[in-house]
Parts: sequence; structure tokens; C-alpha cells
Amino acid sequence: MNLIGVKMEPPDMPLWLDDEQYDPFWKKMEKLGLIFSVDLGWDPSVNEYNFQVKQLENIIKKFPELKVLIQHLGVSYLWEEDQKTPFLILQKILKLKQYSNVWFDITGLPEFCPTEEYPFPRAQKIMKVVVETIETDRLIWGSDFPGILIEDVTYKQTLNLVKNHCTFLTEKQKEMILGGNALNLFKRKI
Repeated sequence: MNLIGVKMEPPDMPLWLDDEQYDPFWKKMEKLGLIFSVDLGWDPSVNEYNFQVKQLENIIKKFPELKVLIQHLGVSYLWEEDQKTPFLILQKILKLKQYSNVWFDITGLPEFCPTEEYPFPRAQKIMKVVVETIETDRLIWGSDFPGILIEDVTYKQTLNLVKNHCTFLTEKQKEMILGGNALNLFKRKI
């Protein structure tokens, strides 16, 4: 089988993640060792299915062997100017660190900085809070290409944001975030 996982954006579907009618689906994914990649939604005004943190946690608890990759740090409304360190909405997502089957994707960090230009000081602050809260072995970098181009950000800038400007990271942490962790997560699938 070539399928490595399934990505869902519940607000776009729309569905409640923890609706019991989907239990056979989650159970099958868990049994097959597939990865559930979830984007919790960007716009809270679109519909009630956005930001289903509690519902996601219910699935994680019910299916503890299901590998879960939370896209964009849970899209924790980090672009809103009133979200300041320690980013309280983000902390709701980072609490899911307690489950060993959960990874966090840091794609699209520049999108959380609508009034800034490269090297995105706000994104660096967000990363620092994330790294101080969870182990870096469960962080996975991605460019969010081609979506990031809408923000007039280059692929190289998204890479160099972590590589050159998150100076609080060790070289080993950068290496793992920028590829090693993804290889570990997907290794059984590639």
C-alpha cells in the first residue's frame, strides 16, 4: 500500500472529528499505521467546525496508536495582534504534547506575521515559545508551498527563518526540525 496517511480540514468538510460514526475510520487508520494530518481551520467566522481541539483530543485518547500531525501549530489564531507571548490559544494546542502519538507541523510561520517582513521577529518568538513548551523531536518544518507565495514569502526565507534566525535552537535541533523528525515519523511509510 502506498497511502501514508490522510489529511483533513474539518471546517471545509464539515464534520465533528469525534463523532462516533467515524470510529471505524480512525480504528482502521490506527491499525494500518497511517498518519492523520489535521488542519483545524483558519477562519473562526466560517463555521462552527473550526478549531476542534477538544474533539481532536478525544480521538487521540480513544485511539492512542493513531499518529497525529497537527498542521500549522493548530492554526492558533497567531496572526491576530492581540495574541502575545505566551500565545494563550497556542498553549491549548501545545497541551496535546502530553500524548506521545502527536507531532506538530510549523509550516506557514510567516503567515502568522501579516505586518512583518523577513526575518519575521514574531515567528521567531512563536518558535521560541513552542520549543520551550514541547520537545523539538516532535516538530516538523514545512514551507507551506505554494500557499506561502500568497504572502510574498520565498521558500528560502521559510527555510532560513529556522536555519539562520532561530538562534535559540542548537544545530542538532535545527537538523531534526528541518527534516530528521519528518523522516522518523514517515520512515515506515517511505
